[in-house]
Amino acid sequence: MGKKRKAQGESTERLSRIQRRFSVVLYMLEFAALGYPWMMVGEKKYSVVTFALKFKRDGIDSLVQQAGIEPNVLYEIGVKVNLGIFAFFVLVGIFYLATVFARKNWNINIMSLLTAIAVLYAGTTPYMMLDFCSNYTEGILCIGAFMVVAAVEFIGRKVIENWDVTVTEADEYHEKERREKEERKERLYFPGKYKKLFYRVIWKNFRRNLKDYTVLLVCNALVFGFVLTGFGMQKLTSQEGTTAKMTMTDLGEWEVTVEGGAKELPQSGLPSGAGEVLLKSIVELGAVGLFMLVLLLLYYLRKRIPEYGVFKTLGIRRKTMYFCMGLELGIGTILSLVIGGVAGTVLIAVFQKNIGGIEGSFLSPLLLLKAVAVMLVIYLVTFFVTHDLFVGFRMGCSLDLQVMKERMPRKFHIVVTAAGLGLCALMVYWYGMNGNFENIQILGGCLAGLYLVLRFGISGYLVHVRKKKGALSKLLRQHPFYHKSRSAVWYMFGLCVLQVCILAVFSVQLFSVSLVTDKDALFPYDLVMCASAEDGEDMELLEKMRQTAGVETLDYPMFRVSGTDATERSENNEMSAIRSQNIGISESTFHALKKAQDPDYIEKSLGLDDEGESIYIVHQQNKATKARPIDYKSLRSTPYLYTGPVCIGVDEYSPRTSFSRRRIAGEEVSGLIGALCQGERENLVVFSDTYFEKAKDIWKETNPYDGEVLKPEERAEYAEVLNQGPTRLIVAKADDAAIESLKPDLDAFRQRHRSEEAYDAKVKSYYLKKDVMFRMDAELNMQKTMAKLLIFIFFAAELLLLGIKMMTEKKMNVRRTEFLNCMGMRKKERRKLVRWEMGVYYSIVALCSAGLSTALLLTTFHARIYTAEDIKMISAKLLPFGVSELAALGILMWVLTEWNIRQVEKKTREA
Repeated sequence: MGKKRKAQGESTERLSRIQRRFSVVLYMLEFAALGYPWMMVGEKKYSVVTFALKFKRDGIDSLVQQAGIEPNVLYEIGVKVNLGIFAFFVLVGIFYLATVFARKNWNINIMSLLTAIAVLYAGTTPYMMLDFCSNYTEGILCIGAFMVVAAVEFIGRKVIENWDVTVTEADEYHEKERREKEERKERLYFPGKYKKLFYRVIWKNFRRNLKDYTVLLVCNALVFGFVLTGFGMQKLTSQEGTTAKMTMTDLGEWEVTVEGGAKELPQSGLPSGAGEVLLKSIVELGAVGLFMLVLLLLYYLRKRIPEYGVFKTLGIRRKTMYFCMGLELGIGTILSLVIGGVAGTVLIAVFQKNIGGIEGSFLSPLLLLKAVAVMLVIYLVTFFVTHDLFVGFRMGCSLDLQVMKERMPRKFHIVVTAAGLGLCALMVYWYGMNGNFENIQILGGCLAGLYLVLRFGISGYLVHVRKKKGALSKLLRQHPFYHKSRSAVWYMFGLCVLQVCILAVFSVQLFSVSLVTDKDALFPYDLVMCASAEDGEDMELLEKMRQTAGVETLDYPMFRVSGTDATERSENNEMSAIRSQNIGISESTFHALKKAQDPDYIEKSLGLDDEGESIYIVHQQNKATKARPIDYKSLRSTPYLYTGPVCIGVDEYSPRTSFSRRRIAGEEVSGLIGALCQGERENLVVFSDTYFEKAKDIWKETNPYDGEVLKPEERAEYAEVLNQGPTRLIVAKADDAAIESLKPDLDAFRQRHRSEEAYDAKVKSYYLKKDVMFRMDAELNMQKTMAKLLIFIFFAAELLLLGIKMMTEKKMNVRRTEFLNCMGMRKKERRKLVRWEMGVYYSIVALCSAGLSTALLLTTFHARIYTAEDIKMISAKLLPFGVSELAALGILMWVLTEWNIRQVEKKTREA
């Protein structure tokens, strides 16, 4: 015993000596780093010590001048604080080393580590030492090194302290693991093959679950079919037009190249709106497909895992079980890809017919590989999500989880429910802003608020009822919601999400198409051109058009109005950001265009000011198009706009330096000159007559990079990047023969304006009515087709969700029925109990989804700037649809409930 204690004492002394040496070495490195010259101030490098001496000797003014930064009185205070923190760090380090040499086990290194963190924090604070440092990144790394070394010392000291114990435990653990592995290998040694009886048992077990396996396979096939459809239709719609590749050859000039090397832009432009509608719908289909896959896989594994557990108990090897499960899923995956490929091909044929008979072929090896790759990614995501849910909810546990109670929230019912209602109200309000373009993330926030209301509101109600007299008499009815509160809320919430998507999102996409009744009003002119009055050839073309038979022309002054962004996403950062390109006109021109379209039009003031701060916007789009703001990155009521085409190099992330804030005095949705780009581009921005005359020359007097007025001598310097853009808006009514005769002149016109057109391939120098109408018809047909498909798929997901609820709760319901039967409850009363429970599910889902959908629909009408007549027309279709859809859900739940009752009663009799 004495020798053992002596050995332990020697070991402890040895570790203590290693600890002391380790700490001394690291802290000596810390002190040495104080003398390392890492600060580049002007042309000279300083360490912390030399910087402090320089500051004390020459003062802050000398350092500010040497660093070339703007003087500020806060620099002196900041440097003093920064140096004070360094000094405190040194003092703490010296004191800690003194305790180490004195062999005191004091944890002063904790204080040293915290001080090193304070040093790093001070480095990121304005008006301190790093503001003088031109090599900022190196400075941060050097300051961070103090914290890293202090942390390594603190952690390393603890590791050394427990080193012997850790090594001993690790050796014992590895030895134990080695013995268990050898014992398991010897116990599970299998020299031969399984008999035919084993394969017969496996096959019969698989056949027993064939129905569930088939449902999983079909769902897989549908998801792959949608993915393949998305890629195929993207290829077909992109064949209508080609995206130009733009290369900047000189400042302000673009070289435009399209497929085949031709240096011209196709009139049809980028992929049509139909393709964009399809791609957005495919994302929604992918989301519900992933939801269905996860749900089905969870249910399938929940049934199969216990069965394989029985096989394991019978002595079947783990590798064999994994092989059987992998074989099941592998064969299902291959079959689903084949079936999904056939289904996707059929869907594409249907879509080709519905959106205008687009010709072309979509199948190619590369496209199939892309679709399979996306499907594999979906499988991977499904696997990880399913694994986390399976483990998190302990579905593979040997315990009977169906009899385990789920805990309800015990506190803050009223507070969290009110917070959920507030979140829903806020998200609904934001959803109704035109500037938020019906953002799906806002809808997600609204649904998150609904979950809080359901989870805490139902729990709060049950807790409140439990405290009242007569609660015992209601216990049988409310028991499922007490016992499985979390599962009940998740099923209700899932149904509510699917219902809200059907009633408030897809229904609007479907029935808003009916608002597009007068297509001629959306395209009042056969030809729209943006020309330049300074270009003699443009004016010659205008004169020729006026003299051509069958052509009636009008022309008005205009200029380009650019926003900070054009679309619903950030633009590609590989080149200069594409800004929104709109048409600026005067108030007089607006009234003239209105009068030309409607002879009975009566002029009224638009409320515009002479300084150009107030504007009136005409969103040129059809009423089936979702809300689109004039500028994505700006607020709805105060966008930042630029009078003229934005020059290359303007800061994308700080537009306020060159853009001016405007206030929207009014807006409308119409096709005053034509719904040329369906609200994404070519909207009309109306200014007062006074400001319009002033704004026409702003482009040549303003620095495009900071918005400052250029001095006369500076204008020559910026002459290359300043661009006036088109100045004449030409609209014409012409027959097909006249347009055909003008085709060579129009092609030459496009070549002259190709540098402007190359900036944004969606914006054309001229538009033909027949082209844009074809695109709009294709988009509307695609929107209607995809809305119908989405409604069908989401309703099928509701059926799947209810079916899985019935199947997973079947055993629990059988046990409850057996108990109630033993207690003497009659069959009629038992059935009434189950029907009441499902009635509660339906009532809550119907009320929540109907109420929330109504609020979202009203805000959608507001965001799309619908008139009272528009709302009346679309409501006449939405109201019957909503009532029918809720009735269909009720009938579906009633049928499944009756089926479930019969199954449960049958199982009870058999027991």
